[in-house]
Amino acid sequence: MRRGRKRQFDRQEVVERASGLFWEQGYEATGMTELVEYLGIGRQSLYNTFGDKRSWYLEALRFYFDGRVRLAREIFDRPGPRLERLGELLMQDLLEEAQRLGELAEEASPADLARSLLVMSQGLHLLNQNQRLRDSGVGEAVLRTATAMMRPR
Repeated sequence: MRRGRKRQFDRQEVVERASGLFWEQGYEATGMTELVEYLGIGRQSLYNTFGDKRSWYLEALRFYFDGRVRLAREIFDRPGPRLERLGELLMQDLLEEAQRLGELAEEASPADLARSLLVMSQGLHLLNQNQRLRDSGVGEAVLRTATAMMRPR
């Protein structure tokens, strides 16, 4: 029996980089050829490791939201008044900076958006616990909708 070559890349690092590309361009605008070129990994290696584009996207989505949930837990587990910790989580400067750079719609409220993203991330985290729901495409639809709502018109 012939064995394939050992994978020459760090899976977690590749997922992290791919999630950045999906975030920048969106799912529909990111093709497999583009992912192959961006990551510098052979097409067959990527297919063998991640399957199709949708499977890869779902893994990148889980990576992204698991990181956000981890960050939220770290903030909530810190000592100090709960409302201050909640404010720290919800009032991230990142959204205000994105708005200044024109990456976020001017009429969007960064504070309201941060709260909405927190609720969505918690919901997606729960959704991902159920295989049937995870495979249903609901998570992808939520992320596409949220991304579209944030972009300037």
